[in-house]
Amino acid sequence: MTDKIKGILKKPDTALYIAICVYFAVTLINLLNHVMWRDELGPWAIAKESTSLSELFYNYRYEGHPRLWVLIVYLLTKLTNNMAAMQMAHLCIATAAAFVFLKFAPFKKWQRIFFIFGYFTFFEYAVISRNYSMGVLLFFIFAYMIRPVEGRRNYILLSVVLFLMCQINAYASVVAIVFALTLCFEFLINKQKDTKTWLIFALSALIFISGLLVSIYQMLPPPDSLYLKKPEFLTGDPTYDFMRLLNQIANVYNVYFPIPMFKQNFWSGNIISYISQNPLVLFFTRVVVGITFLFVTFFMVIRRPVAAFFFITGNAAIMAFSDLLYGSMIRHRGHLFMIFICSLWLAYYYRPVAFKLPFLNKFCLFFEGKKNVWLNFLIIIHIFAALVVITISAMYPFTDAKDTADFIKANNLDLLPIAADADYQTTSVAVYLGKSMFYPITGRYGTYVISNNKRLYTNSDGVLKEIEKFMRLRKSNILLVLNSPLTRQQMKRNNIVLIKAFANGIVGDERYCIYVMKYNEVSP
Repeated sequence: MTDKIKGILKKPDTALYIAICVYFAVTLINLLNHVMWRDELGPWAIAKESTSLSELFYNYRYEGHPRLWVLIVYLLTKLTNNMAAMQMAHLCIATAAAFVFLKFAPFKKWQRIFFIFGYFTFFEYAVISRNYSMGVLLFFIFAYMIRPVEGRRNYILLSVVLFLMCQINAYASVVAIVFALTLCFEFLINKQKDTKTWLIFALSALIFISGLLVSIYQMLPPPDSLYLKKPEFLTGDPTYDFMRLLNQIANVYNVYFPIPMFKQNFWSGNIISYISQNPLVLFFTRVVVGITFLFVTFFMVIRRPVAAFFFITGNAAIMAFSDLLYGSMIRHRGHLFMIFICSLWLAYYYRPVAFKLPFLNKFCLFFEGKKNVWLNFLIIIHIFAALVVITISAMYPFTDAKDTADFIKANNLDLLPIAADADYQTTSVAVYLGKSMFYPITGRYGTYVISNNKRLYTNSDGVLKEIEKFMRLRKSNILLVLNSPLTRQQMKRNNIVLIKAFANGIVGDERYCIYVMKYNEVSP
């Protein structure tokens, strides 16, 4: 038996299999400890309340994403009422992405092992159950499949991967475009092409373009969308436009160096905030570091034209998309880090092309020689960031939504009609309750957000007046779920009693105050 165990341990892939088992087990623990917030629960609520695929696609129209993830969630809701099923499906996808990287990425074994336990692959795209992990899985699959091989490359299969990539989310679609352009670039610089190859390539291009068009059609917001944004290109103000560019470069810092602040509400914050209280100092520090990171990586891949093309195009595309259409959070900007990893991945496939000027070759050789040092440094940074966020997440709930819903049910307060202030901040409670709530700012009941512009943006007094009207119609006490406390004057004026406040959650705007507005003390 001992000899068999030793034999297994000596096999070249044993460490990888042990790593993926550890990854699966620890991520499972993290998921079971994680309380889902509104962006995770939204697709579940929409899928749960949709009785057909056509209704599902219609209800999802304001979300700004293609439908692949919500379709998977929809199928899960037909099998079970347990929301943990969505987390388990996401666990499988995240583990698959980690396995593909472990098995096929051309880095050193220990680099592959430690990489999967980094901030994005171990927390942001693993613990938080959204549609980003599917994109990472397909990025890694495509990066492996694009490798130069003897014989004819399977452009059709590559285009199918790109087609699926477009159906995941907006940023995955942008990366799919970058991969497609890189494939075109490599195809055009490759001199060995015959008529059959051209025809196959044209067919694969048609498959990708059709997938992109389907994706764009699904992502186009309705005319009354709250998030409908007209792209702002050059404004005519050079200073303003230049600062926009610097802002995107500053975001690169957060991607390469995602260590958060050591506090409860860590999400989307960064350790750099400890340096200074001056926002200009912080901004320009991030700009300088961001430029440095881009500069170093650029000269590591510049002599591999295909990898350099992917790196330049990928960073430009993600930054442009973030600036013009989709303001990005750390989960969105994480795609810049995937561009970085895939650029180094592609660089392994190609021999360097020498410059005519010798000093340029020496300059690039210096950075190429430091590639492992650079990658090791970033892997360590990301592992530390992951350890910080996992530790804080173990100490505090990600959101107070579940605790709030459990308290309401335990005290039979769910028997009362429930009203809430802002739907996008309180729908998490509605999903955990399994009960629709009344939202005064939209005048509707629901468990998920309809992000249209038909909203009454009133102050808290205006919201309370609407709730009072609602109470008179129901002729009953009303339970209030608010994400900000009321003043004593407001409580006294509207006959409101505070029941309990919840302020333990990591997500700052999903902390709640529970009140009861009393009907029997209100004059008819």
